[in-house]
Amino acid sequence: MKNKVYILGAGCSARYGCPEAKGLVAGLENFGRTLGDDAARIKQCVTETVALMQKESVKTVDDLTARLRGGSFDKLSGLPTASQSREGRIWQAKVAVAAFLLSREFGARQTGLDGYRNLLFEICPERGTGNWQQWLRKTKSSILTFNYDRLFEIAFLISNGPNTDGKLLYGDYYLNSGFTSLFDDEIGFNSGFCFLKLHGCVGRIANMEGRDLCYRSLFGHIHPGESLEITDGKFFPGDSSEPQFRKHPLLVFPHEKQYVQAGGQHLVYKKYVEPVWKKAEQIITEAEEIWIIGYSFSAIDRNSLIGLLSKATKCREVIVQNVNGEAERICREMSRKHRDLQLRWEPFERAF
Repeated sequence: MKNKVYILGAGCSARYGCPEAKGLVAGLENFGRTLGDDAARIKQCVTETVALMQKESVKTVDDLTARLRGGSFDKLSGLPTASQSREGRIWQAKVAVAAFLLSREFGARQTGLDGYRNLLFEICPERGTGNWQQWLRKTKSSILTFNYDRLFEIAFLISNGPNTDGKLLYGDYYLNSGFTSLFDDEIGFNSGFCFLKLHGCVGRIANMEGRDLCYRSLFGHIHPGESLEITDGKFFPGDSSEPQFRKHPLLVFPHEKQYVQAGGQHLVYKKYVEPVWKKAEQIITEAEEIWIIGYSFSAIDRNSLIGLLSKATKCREVIVQNVNGEAERICREMSRKHRDLQLRWEPFERAF
């Protein structure tokens, strides 16, 4: 059995109601209309993020936040005083995206998430006796995802059963995603199967408690059969006078990750980004076969993936799974632009 690595992009979740980057503005706008008085502050984050993207013809939130960080919108007039700062607008975008994706989970669950479940069965072909924890420990595969959503996790709980017997879903007993304790104050991994969320995850916040940074869950355990209550109380906990920027959704936008990887200090995300990406590099180094599924190779974050692939010393072929001619186009473009990788790019045109 080969060491296989599956790298997932937004196309994997698009068919289950989590739109790809180019469809996010419309999705956010419709989501904002559904929010009531108990989510007024979330609605403000959604409305102002959408308004800025529409005003400046920005298609993706990754592009929006990168341009915000670069100061492109510093001189725009008509913005509320509380939202003038770059960090304030980026923080609003995080809240808007996190709340929106969480709101899509119940509908996604109703689809059965067969693409994600099929992937689970593929990485654990020898499922005889035992349970999912034992099967994952036997597999030689790992999964890296650029997606913020939790659809893979929900698919796992559908297949495994929602009862995890008190074990942490993201801990080393199951998904081995780096969260090793209830307090999530350190990121660590065991050997074997890993499910790494390279850009962070909805449903979690980075919370400063005194001088200590902890990554905590907003909703406790994931409940795949229930509709989540998206209210201000989840995203704005505690005294309303508390500075809002002490609680960040654990979404790491490309410009933030790139800043950390270039040696920059980021109070909130450095503690997460460095060990997760270091583990990803280790996994890629050991890979004998790499599949890239539903990933668009967007220019704004392409170099991060190319940097990972440069560590693939044992793998000579990358299979790109996508639809409607995209797989062929991507392979043709990558083979021409990144010949230094010495990888053979093989298209596999099929929906996830």
